[in-house]
Amino acid sequence: MAVIFNSVDFEWSNGQAVFKGLSLSLESGRKYGLIGPNGVGKSTLARLAQGALAPVAGRIEKACLVSYFTQFETPPDMPAGEYLSGLWVDVAPADAGMVEVLQEGVDLECPCSALSGGEWTRLRLLRQLASGADFIVLDEPTNNLDRQARRGVLDFVRMTRRGLLIISHDRELLGEVDAILELSNRGLSTFGGNWAFYEQERDQERARLAGDLEEATRKRDQAARKRADKLRAQEKRMRQARISAPKTGMPKVLLGARKRRAQKTLGKIRRAADAELGEKVDRARGAFERQKIDPVIYADFPETALPASKLVFDAHELNFRYEGMSRDLWKRNVTFSMNGPARVCVSGRNGSGKTTLLNLLTGFRKLEGRISGSLKLGGVACGFIDQHSRCLDEQSTVLENVSAGSGKSVAEVRNFLAQFLFAGERALQGVSTLSGGERLRACLAKIFVADPAPQLLILDEPTNNLDIVNLEFLESALSRFEGAVIVISHDVTFLDGIGVSDELQLE
Repeated sequence: MAVIFNSVDFEWSNGQAVFKGLSLSLESGRKYGLIGPNGVGKSTLARLAQGALAPVAGRIEKACLVSYFTQFETPPDMPAGEYLSGLWVDVAPADAGMVEVLQEGVDLECPCSALSGGEWTRLRLLRQLASGADFIVLDEPTNNLDRQARRGVLDFVRMTRRGLLIISHDRELLGEVDAILELSNRGLSTFGGNWAFYEQERDQERARLAGDLEEATRKRDQAARKRADKLRAQEKRMRQARISAPKTGMPKVLLGARKRRAQKTLGKIRRAADAELGEKVDRARGAFERQKIDPVIYADFPETALPASKLVFDAHELNFRYEGMSRDLWKRNVTFSMNGPARVCVSGRNGSGKTTLLNLLTGFRKLEGRISGSLKLGGVACGFIDQHSRCLDEQSTVLENVSAGSGKSVAEVRNFLAQFLFAGERALQGVSTLSGGERLRACLAKIFVADPAPQLLILDEPTNNLDIVNLEFLESALSRFEGAVIVISHDVTFLDGIGVSDELQLE
């Protein structure tokens, strides 16, 4: 065994419990997929396995070095080549092909901070390969990667002899694992197969649990009706006896004794019926508690209709050259016009300048360099969510972030946050503790709490950290959004789901 969790408890400093009695064995050389709703504790489990966090009870045993590829890491300003220097001597020969794929197209002279999200992810994966670890935890490793780099990760997962724990919502990647570990409100469940096996088993399990709850609820309601019927019948007999008593001529002593017997019988019926009903209620409660519940965002976007003739942006022979670079970013100048509530996907390989174009459109991040050609903006109110959730202040809570500049009361913001699954104490979480999916939800809440709400949404890889349930919600919500959408995504299913009708390809 590479890592063994023995009855592990973990909670945050504010007392919020994450795991209670968690037991898990991860074998060397075996590949596991770890799935579950955003915020359920997947990244926390990974950090416990690595040793970055310590349990409050129980123990974790490690028989080898465990390395952790985190969801987020701030890129340094040093050149990419310097970031990778000194690592190559530690790369195993079996990983040489993977190194070639991950490094392809990355300008080693370019500062890491100026790389695209996909290029930065590939460099971080390269560093993991050279870590010397026998067991690697990969937290969303295919995020921000173009198709070719994704194939490289898939090939690595297929070929490596290392043990892997892969936290991912990438169904293609999860198809390569040996077992699926599902974290839910009911704890940890293990499914001995890949994603396809898990889907089949999960659907059968959910159907069985739902059937158990339906049957238990039916028997509970049946017991409640039976109890009420028995009590009504006995009370009716007692009323009839009281009415007929004067006509019988029986002595008062005998009538009193008969009344006491009737009351005693009523008590026995009530106790027996209560016991039967209590048993059925307990079974129904147990069946409900065994349900695995997927938290789903239930917020709806406000009205944001955009006239069809309204200019969003118009680019003519546009290009950009970063300061210190010897050539323009794009091989071909960009000429593209967008009007009204259109849906446009910006596509291109990692490093092709997709995020740079979004920053030019929004001015969200100041770029050091020179623009050539022309870019005309229509002045449409815009909400921009980049790959790193930079609209959030890492040092503040979710509530503080969303309240800032909203003009709404704390109570109003709390009610709004609940629709994005930040109810109660969850609204007081620090942004620095949030998972990727929670960050996206917090960004969406911050954008749409504004008055007026944006008529243009610009999303840079929005599906990277969402669980499948909330990914489907986002698709549904964006399909109802009446404004314009500009999106960068490599998820074809998602793009089809939100009705993307045009593509701006960068080279």
